[in-house]
Amino acid sequence: MRAPRAFLASLLALGAVAAHAEGGPPLLTDDPGTVEPGHWEINLAWTAERSAGAKHDEVPLADINYGLNDATQLKFEMPWAVETGRGTNGFGAAIVGVKWRFIDQGERGWLVSTYPQAAFLPPGLHHAASAESGVTWLLPIEVQRDFGAFDAGFDVGRTLAHAGDGWFGGVDLGRRISERVELLAELHDETSDGDGHELVFDVGARAKLAEHFTLLASLGTDVDNTSGPRNRVVSYLGLQLNL
Repeated sequence: MRAPRAFLASLLALGAVAAHAEGGPPLLTDDPGTVEPGHWEINLAWTAERSAGAKHDEVPLADINYGLNDATQLKFEMPWAVETGRGTNGFGAAIVGVKWRFIDQGERGWLVSTYPQAAFLPPGLHHAASAESGVTWLLPIEVQRDFGAFDAGFDVGRTLAHAGDGWFGGVDLGRRISERVELLAELHDETSDGDGHELVFDVGARAKLAEHFTLLASLGTDVDNTSGPRNRVVSYLGLQLNL
């Protein structure tokens, strides 16, 4: 397909001009990196999807991470979802997880982690209409390596859900162009068994504003979507607090 070939060309161009970027917010693709032991990483964001017939926003999206030790990170995430096409709003699914980096070859070596997560609807809350009942399990593996001129990584995983199982995965490249700014790009796919898939192309950036504050932003679109209406715009805008 022309779109994936164009994506790969753009990533190579990004790597040629600009290093040391990684997955995670504002990207969909995750990475093996963990928060420093005893510290917090809190991402407060506005995510948006725009299709021809609907608008879906998560604002705010609270993504809270805590460094348990040098290789382990705890996570809690939960959004408030606003669904213009459905005319409803409410809490989205809460996600809890543990990331464990079981291979760490140092700054220029391979990093590999697993990141099991569970998504569920906490009882007693007002939930968005699109929120699915039951527990959804996310079972990914993340891989990353610094190649000097650029960082490259990918994740791949299985989704186990009451509504149907599936697969997800992505590849990302990026580069630090200054002490404060990283440029990023990714191709990410989510597939439901027997029910199509959604392939997203994203570009983004991280810009350090102060010692404890980083601006996160990405903008993308569906390259292909056979599971629902094609999203013309997929975006992320947030602030990361490192405490």
